[in-house]
Amino acid sequence: MNNIIELPKQVRLLDLSFNTALKSILQASYLDLKTLARLNVSHCGIEEITHQAFLRIKNIKVLDLRSNNIRKITSGTFSQLRLNHIYLSGNSFIVIEDYAFNDMSVNVIDFETSSVAEFSQNIFTGLRDLKVLRTPAFKFCCIRPNYVPENNCYPYKDAFSSCEDLMRLSILQTMLWLVGLSAFFGNILSLVYRLKYDRSRLKLGFGIFVTNLAVADFLMGVYLIIVAAADAVFRKRYIFNDDYWRNSVWCNLAGVLAACSSEASVLFLCLITVDRLLVIKFPFGQFRFDAKKANTCSFTVWLISLTIALVPIIFESYFQNRFYNRSGVCIALPFTRDRPPGWLYSVTLFIGFNFATFLLIAFGQWSIFMEVRKSSVRTNKIKSARKKDLVVARNLLLVVTTDFLCWFPIGVMGIMALNGYVISGNIYAWTAVFILPINSALNPVLYTLTALLGNTKFNPDTEEQNRTEMTRELGNYFKDCRLVNKMISVRRIQKSCFKSVTSVLEQDYSLSTYDLVRLTMTLFKLLDVIQRGSLAFESLNKDSVYIKMKGEKITGNMKVLGEPRESRKSVDIPNNTLQAAVIIHSLMRQLNFSK
Repeated sequence: MNNIIELPKQVRLLDLSFNTALKSILQASYLDLKTLARLNVSHCGIEEITHQAFLRIKNIKVLDLRSNNIRKITSGTFSQLRLNHIYLSGNSFIVIEDYAFNDMSVNVIDFETSSVAEFSQNIFTGLRDLKVLRTPAFKFCCIRPNYVPENNCYPYKDAFSSCEDLMRLSILQTMLWLVGLSAFFGNILSLVYRLKYDRSRLKLGFGIFVTNLAVADFLMGVYLIIVAAADAVFRKRYIFNDDYWRNSVWCNLAGVLAACSSEASVLFLCLITVDRLLVIKFPFGQFRFDAKKANTCSFTVWLISLTIALVPIIFESYFQNRFYNRSGVCIALPFTRDRPPGWLYSVTLFIGFNFATFLLIAFGQWSIFMEVRKSSVRTNKIKSARKKDLVVARNLLLVVTTDFLCWFPIGVMGIMALNGYVISGNIYAWTAVFILPINSALNPVLYTLTALLGNTKFNPDTEEQNRTEMTRELGNYFKDCRLVNKMISVRRIQKSCFKSVTSVLEQDYSLSTYDLVRLTMTLFKLLDVIQRGSLAFESLNKDSVYIKMKGEKITGNMKVLGEPRESRKSVDIPNNTLQAAVIIHSLMRQLNFSK
């Protein structure tokens, strides 16, 4: 605070900055300072400037009013001034009235970091000689004097919006509705078809993943329709509603839907690729997504995608509520050299995370391609079910490749922007409105319309899961057969370590409860395996069943003398079971059990 009583009349520079006692500027404040060329009253906490407060200092060239608490600029406040620069940044204007700069000549106006709650299109009416205008938002450039070139008004307009419309290009307005409605209704059709008419394929991992992919693409359609509706509502007057729209719940909702949809779509494409790769690499079902595993993976994908989309909403302190509302289309693609709040998250998500996913998709598709190529040389030897798997895999290679080609350019452009390259606004707009969501409209055609038209080349056989279960069961059966094959001998058993049950019963051997249980389980396991193959022994008796001995001690291992034959009589299998029970019963009765 200064205690200035009198000012010299020949003052050319007057610096009153940081004088916090100065709360208002009155017309008589600078009386007779006719030689004053520069006045600095920044950082003073000024709240009020009276009408024509600077009328007595008409020769001033630079007026600095930065970082005050000025709430209102009334009509004619700067009347008759002939300035080179006027600085108004750092204020929070409640209102700038019409004709606020009327009858004023100035080369540069700067209120770039100020906020303006209310204004109209006539605030610059009557302003002369303006060359450069720096404002807090492009909307002020829309009402600049028509003699000021657009490239001399800052900030520049974004890639999407104009002064009149949210989408400045009419072709983008059309594409927004076309792609949005196609994705919306196409994916509804896809979901209805799969949930009502094609439920059998929901037993497959493929069917579950494609159904969830349709949900993800449907959300992209909702996002596009929200943005298209906002464009229609604010048509021809968008710039005056720009702040309202960007800070609205609808814009944030649209951003969350777009982020959740795009990430879920990428992850489900990964799962579809992995699923088809497992089918091709392991045709006998050693590794496969059954319904339970597929549903678990789908739930995990949605949880990850929703978390990714909600992080910018939840952590307001870091993102400053300026993530989804960077542009009028409410999506934060990292295509600019600027570093707004959350830019690192955007880069990590759209470049880092998606690039890693694309590597997985590319590797999976390359593996599928190589398997298909290898299998093509022996097509005649492959059974029809296997051929079906290969055809589906080959066609899905095309589907996933188109998705890859849509997302990969986004990552490339993001990396270019990070390295200082300027991405054209038109490219940014086309990417966000057409390239990014186009697959959401195409996927229902590729996955569902082909099935409706009778072309199943993009859909695996509904018997795939049954085939998998059957081949797995058959594989387990063959494994059991290999194990029990060692227990069967078609020749007389000569080894001294094996003795027939008859020989064992004739001598007083001890038999533990554990060994008896093991003998019982081994014998009946053998019968179970051969009976599942519709085989039976001609006869099981004490002379054809041999028990392994270890010195004078009985072990639980055994061999059966005789070759199983095809069971032609319904009594063969029960007879073998009864004969086995008689042998075990004999052992239980005649042997002494050790404690």
